[in-house]
Amino acid sequence: MKNSQITDKLNQLRAIAGIAQRCECRDIEPHTLAGFVAANLIALFAWTIFELSISSGLILTATGFVSVYITYPFPRSWKETLDCLVTAYEPVDIDSYTIMHEATDGLDGLNLQAIRVWLGKESNALSKVETECR
Repeated sequence: MKNSQITDKLNQLRAIAGIAQRCECRDIEPHTLAGFVAANLIALFAWTIFELSISSGLILTATGFVSVYITYPFPRSWKETLDCLVTAYEPVDIDSYTIMHEATDGLDGLNLQAIRVWLGKESNALSKVETECR
């Protein structure tokens, strides 16, 4: 395995860990966050650049939020995002990956504790591969 592949896998693991943290903290969902960002940008333009009235700006802002919220093309929740990232990942430690999937499937959802354990084992396996490559 090349160093660039190891770096890519480590970046994927960091992304998975970050999304798992968002699931655990119950952060605002991705499509809601995108809606708020769009609404804030529209409000910024409506009131500073176009100098619209407050009522027109509010209508545009609400319309922007609703349209982005409804049409957001990515997963609707952090759990869906986490599931997509974990599914797309090609593990180095296949045994721990299998154990994590069995624990997750048994609960009909994501088991964040099993994912954290798997992340640790996968990081250790990647470290071993990295030292073997040197």
